[in-house]
Amino acid sequence: MTFENLVEVEEFANQIIFSSKALHTYWANQDTLHSFPLRKSPIKDFSEIRLVEIADFDYSACCGTHVATTGEIGLIKIRSWERKNNGVRIDFVCGWRALRDYQQKNSTIQQVSNRLSLPSTAILQGIEKQLLKTEALSKELISIKQEFYHNLATTLFLQGEIIGNYKLIVHVLTNTTPNEVNSLAKELVSNPQTIACICGTNTDETKIHLVFSASPDVPLSMNHELKNILPLLDGKGGGSPQSAQGGGSKIDQLPNALTLATSHIKEQLYLL
Repeated sequence: MTFENLVEVEEFANQIIFSSKALHTYWANQDTLHSFPLRKSPIKDFSEIRLVEIADFDYSACCGTHVATTGEIGLIKIRSWERKNNGVRIDFVCGWRALRDYQQKNSTIQQVSNRLSLPSTAILQGIEKQLLKTEALSKELISIKQEFYHNLATTLFLQGEIIGNYKLIVHVLTNTTPNEVNSLAKELVSNPQTIACICGTNTDETKIHLVFSASPDVPLSMNHELKNILPLLDGKGGGSPQSAQGGGSKIDQLPNALTLATSHIKEQLYLL
């Protein structure tokens, strides 16, 4: 099935409709059935069967309700199609439904045309142009964010608390994504003897994402430290001794949870 196939089928169907062919019904039995040029023979045995004729076009067995002429259908418009098992399912509307569908789509096109300040014939090109601009802006934003988090990592590392031979960094980001939290923690622990406890909240302040990471030369289990505070946040998560991450929903408990984690990590570092 292709778009061209659908257009051809749709146009042919509407030609039959607009020609306003008359419909007739007949009753046939096993002896008289052969006199009708059926498109498809009935599968089941029968004593009598109802046939519907579209004048000069088609004969089919059918017991349903039919129009008097094909013109009463009004119009057929195919909207979409999809593969279904070994066949194709076609979605179409006809008559007043086809008109309402056209009205709704025409209204949408007109609104888009007004928003883009373009004629309807140029909408597609206008949208493609906007998508290219959006893609370029997204790449630029990613680059700016990468530079921002690199600079932030540098600042946080310099401001980190020194405990013996190790450096502990605890920081909370707002309006951020889990990937950004992960990236910041990863960059921080690229420095030796460093522990990074980085947390981030989403845009609507309903969820927390936490990443506890340590450089390979830190003999503490980040998995243990994270799991120790997750119950306070009504959260779940885990990972390896070097890096663990999780999430929670009790944002109001985040300060208490980080205080607990910081204290426990410090106690262990003082013993090293």
